Amino acid sequence: MYFKNGNVYEGIFQNGVPDGNMTITMSNGDFYEGHMKAGLKSGKGKYVWISGEVYIGEWADDKRNGRGQLSSPSGIVYSGTWKNSLLSGNGIETRPDGYKFEGIFENGHKKEGKEILPNGDVYEGTFLNERPHGFGKETLHDGSIYEGMFENCTSLTAIPSNL
Repeated sequence: MYFKNGNVYEGIFQNGVPDGNMTITMSNGDFYEGHMKAGLKSGKGKYVWISGEVYIGEWADDKRNGRGQLSSPSGIVYSGTWKNSLLSGNGIETRPDGYKFEGIFENGHKKEGKEILPNGDVYEGTFLNERPHGFGKETLHDGSIYEGMFENCTSLTAIPSNL
């Protein structure tokens, strides 16, 4: 079925509204394949943006809600629990250069967890604005270990704990 906005819907309709398994080709080139309820993405589905990003996972009320994975063409992958289309709860971010974060996200931002940098440095602790902030432990690739308070990625009271 063709809609005025140029989107093409194929699947099950109830009273002219998408309701059930559906494939949608958007007028902008995006694509969705999955379940819909009362015209909204709901249940399991796959969304492919024209930019090359792909989300596979659970939906509710037309938003990413529940478990899912978002992959970018550059190789960055976010997987975990989503709420209102943002990572919220346990999740993992990986990048092709070896970067990895595993921990708790809140409203799409790192809150607490373990971050491994491509050079082998590791930070375990809390975050603010995507940077180490609050109590944490930093283990550098040379074996140096700093533990204490961090602010905006800078050690305030952290002292070497491997002396």
